[in-house]
Amino acid sequence: GGARVMSDVQNKSWKSFAAGAMAGSVDTSITMPLDTIKTAMQIRHYEGVAACTRSIIQHDGVAGLYYGFTPFLLQRRCAASFRVEFGFDVPEVESELMVRED
Repeated sequence: GGARVMSDVQNKSWKSFAAGAMAGSVDTSITMPLDTIKTAMQIRHYEGVAACTRSIIQHDGVAGLYYGFTPFLLQRRCAASFRVEFGFDVPEVESELMVRED
């Protein structure tokens, strides 16, 4: 009956939310080092991406490429979960709400 249909919908909803969280985790794991390198290159003037990467790894090890990973991961997982589940980006909704308030 109706309770089973609702249970199926809730189950699908949680699966979508979890899939979004996993996608956000994979995305963050891949892009975090690139973002770290980009930020380091903006702060210090390296000769190139390779020189910047070598410098970070020599100074902090590979873990240096993932500096600030945990808070970034949490933010990306939440955003990806909402995107997959509800079909929109949280920043898009925030900016629409801010425009409406003005």
